[in-house]
Amino acid sequence: MLRIARKLKDVTSPAVLALTLALCAPASAAEKVEVLSVTASSTDGMLMDAVDGDATTAWQNKREGDRDAWLAVHFSQSAKIKGVRLLMDPLGADTQIEIETSSDGETYNAMLRNQHATKTTPFDLVFKAPVNALYLRVRFHYAGKATAPRFRIKELDPLGG
Repeated sequence: MLRIARKLKDVTSPAVLALTLALCAPASAAEKVEVLSVTASSTDGMLMDAVDGDATTAWQNKREGDRDAWLAVHFSQSAKIKGVRLLMDPLGADTQIEIETSSDGETYNAMLRNQHATKTTPFDLVFKAPVNALYLRVRFHYAGKATAPRFRIKELDPLGG
């Protein structure tokens, strides 16, 4: 990125160069939310697969038929969170997703309810207002009549804000 900025310096003004450097700069530390650990209602595989930055790995609950499951991330420090970006297998209309936050890992507050996963690409679930939290939990609830599917998260990325 610095090479791009240096080339632009030869043909543009200092103001344009400053703007280019600002746009190319990595996200500030305040926007980056570091995950310390991951817990879940059950697991079939590695918990950290949901937050490892590799879309070819995933967390999934232990068995098909579990009507309720959850995955929680514990941040390295309290952070301002404005939502979550998820990459996961699409789920039918009978499955609802709830996003919760907590400051102590014991008492959770629902930030979003009745959400659905219909995309095969990453999608954002954004809160009405940012909150300070130490934990973020994604809950799944299957309300259908058939056997509940396995819930699978390929990537979970807290949105700092």
